[in-house]
Amino acid sequence: MVSPTVYSKGAVVVTEEGTLEAIRRTSFVPAVGGEDWQLISTTRIYSKSVQLTDEQIKKLPTTPVEIVPAAGVGKLLVPISTTYIFNAIAGYSGITDASWVLIRGNIYASTLTLVESLLSAPDGAGTYAKSGGGSYFEPGSGTFDGVVTTGGGFHTPSLPYDNLPLTLKDDWGGLSDYGDGNAANILTVKVSYIIVDL
Repeated sequence: MVSPTVYSKGAVVVTEEGTLEAIRRTSFVPAVGGEDWQLISTTRIYSKSVQLTDEQIKKLPTTPVEIVPAAGVGKLLVPISTTYIFNAIAGYSGITDASWVLIRGNIYASTLTLVESLLSAPDGAGTYAKSGGGSYFEPGSGTFDGVVTTGGGFHTPSLPYDNLPLTLKDDWGGLSDYGDGNAANILTVKVSYIIVDL
């Protein structure tokens, strides 16, 4: 068994970008002036940023856009948060109740985010931003009689969830492609996520 790395009090530990380090106190050694901390686990948080053109934005109700590529067999992408930055020249029309969601395959991977106020560019040309929801797990088939918690629940076990990308779509009840806008409009989608081994 490999011995864990032990860091002394006051040490600055630089790890790979996006890695959270979980540490605990392992001993108290007054002779060397303080506590030692031991690395016990890591969870890597990934980030992906994609820019959408005016044409891609308009077609979000009918044509999803891949944001995070599939991670591979046996690996599940779980979004933590999504940020939308809209550099607008002109807003869109036909966007009543427009709501964006990250989709894994053909099921929701995140909560819906109402973006009507973002897409309308209410103050004219400028930059608008909105934060989206994190992970979403829907109940399986049949009557759901469990306890609903934020971001909680489960998927039908028979469906394959690994090796699927996260795509962005407007999934609000049959909404058609948006109108108006401007060819110079740009939407930047930033997703933070983890990869879970199944």
